[in-house]
Amino acid sequence: MSIVSLSAALTREHREIDNGIEAFVAKLEQHNSKEEPIIYPRADSALTEEASVELAAFLRSGNLPDGWVCATAQ
Repeated sequence: MSIVSLSAALTREHREIDNGIEAFVAKLEQHNSKEEPIIYPRADSALTEEASVELAAFLRSGNLPDGWVCATAQ
């Protein structure tokens, strides 16, 4: 495979990845637009102040708690 054809193949793959990412982000935005008006107001009214502070810190950090495992992924 020549450098030119390799470069073309990599460019094509990167474009496919970009398209996949854009499709994922669009789906995520669509999902969030339905979820956010329900989940956030409910959390604001149901959580204690301590739990709200803990949740806000978790969301800002972007890190899962140590030892957390998704039960449905097991």
